[in-house]
Amino acid sequence: MELTPQGRELAQGVDQALAHVAKVIDQIQHTPRQNQLAINIPPTFATRWLAPRLADFRKHHPHIDLSITNNFVRHPRDAKPYSCLITFDQQAWPDCDSRLLMHERHVMVASPDLWRDGLPPRLENVTLLHVLNGEERLPVWEKWIKNFALTHIDPAPGLSFSTLDQAINTAIMGAGVAVVDAAMVTRELASCSLRRLNQLEMQGSYGYWFINLTKDQQSRALVTLFRDWLQEQLAQAEDIRRVVPTP
Repeated sequence: MELTPQGRELAQGVDQALAHVAKVIDQIQHTPRQNQLAINIPPTFATRWLAPRLADFRKHHPHIDLSITNNFVRHPRDAKPYSCLITFDQQAWPDCDSRLLMHERHVMVASPDLWRDGLPPRLENVTLLHVLNGEERLPVWEKWIKNFALTHIDPAPGLSFSTLDQAINTAIMGAGVAVVDAAMVTRELASCSLRRLNQLEMQGSYGYWFINLTKDQQSRALVTLFRDWLQEQLAQAEDIRRVVPTP
């Protein structure tokens, strides 16, 4: 069957119209909602610190939708899809609207199953649990051993994980001892699924930084609301830490 000249003209017009409709649909699907923030956050911070508090955020800001991802972003050129970031780093990104949220506060923890006769496990007899930052292992154990003069302990052996969350879960299962950020194990310490081996603490060289990437006024206002809420939550958590004795 062959189309008449009028039919071919009509078919061409229909094809153009359908292509235009498809283009509009694609633009709608890939255009962020007006009150949506695209946020990239380190996985352990997102899972262990932020997630338990998101109900409070929705209660106070129900008009703001959050799209949260955990991609490994190390440079502003990789951050274009996001409204803001929380980065795990030793310093602020240069030439960015950055603000320190908190430094890590390291404590040494293990499963209560490793205690014997009321005594904590000896480090020379257990597996040390390490955390990677990209392809490199964070020197947390090396700094802990140096800071507290534990020269008889070799920090090299052990198990290494891509996230702190994985190391924490492994410690809960009784597979080793970890030096972790205390803010990430508050529930585990409260429930006694983890115990501190001693009362030693050490501030880490890494921290969590908030980076505002927005340019337009409306988006910046939404990001500011989210950042201010984060800082209120951090202040409340710090106040509770000062009042409640460490298990």
